[in-house]
Amino acid sequence: MVTNIRPWGNSCGMTFTKEEMRLLHIKPWDPVEKKIVGGKIIIKPIKKVERRRPSLAEMVASMKKNGWHKLLDKGAPVGDEIW
Repeated sequence: MVTNIRPWGNSCGMTFTKEEMRLLHIKPWDPVEKKIVGGKIIIKPIKKVERRRPSLAEMVASMKKNGWHKLLDKGAPVGDEIW
């Protein structure tokens, strides 16, 4: 397939068809590796590492015991605050 390199801000870019994206198993904003070998541009998808979100217990366990901020007394309420 022939395509054009197009200006994109201060850089240049090229587009991929939906079919090309599907065949490469990539979607917009997925990371890819690009390199020039023998005068050719090689673009290769980077395997994604699935990252699971830590549980609340894991996040609390990873906190530093002395990392808590001290509470500041700002005085009595001065408006319609309900304390």
